[in-house]
Amino acid sequence: MKRFNYLLSIFAISFLLVFTSCSEDDDKDTAIEYKLTESLFSSATNPIQTNINTGAMAHNGDATASGTMTFRDVYTNMSDVSGTAKPGDIITKYVYGKDSTGAKGALMVAFAMVKQEAGNGDDDGNWYWYMLPNGNDTDFSTVAKVDPQSNCSGCHSAGISDHRYVFGN
Repeated sequence: MKRFNYLLSIFAISFLLVFTSCSEDDDKDTAIEYKLTESLFSSATNPIQTNINTGAMAHNGDATASGTMTFRDVYTNMSDVSGTAKPGDIITKYVYGKDSTGAKGALMVAFAMVKQEAGNGDDDGNWYWYMLPNGNDTDFSTVAKVDPQSNCSGCHSAGISDHRYVFGN
């Protein structure tokens, strides 16, 4: 009987240890997903580069248009753009058409990329990309990730050393 009580005690302690340790880990296995919100989008106020009108792509919805057909302004909420982005960091790009004189015209579209924790967007450097057809006037409750993400990540991850293509990290 003593031996039975001893074995039962060992089993009970082992059982508690296993389930206690599992419940402590459960929350850590799920990566937080950083969704694009108006507040996060608006936090990107540090300019990376503005008045860009070069490059291979205009980002105006026409895949055949060159970068000389638009102006692009790129901003971030990161305080140090030379470092590695951390989850929750955002980079925005505003795309403007050119007016009849060739100067910066009306806002056409805005884009955002939001750094995720490992486990979200692993194939794309843990970035999610968004397109906002109406720029700041977008209804953020309806904004969805660009699908497939490779429409953005193909170019952006290829230009790691060029800040116009922000980054694989």
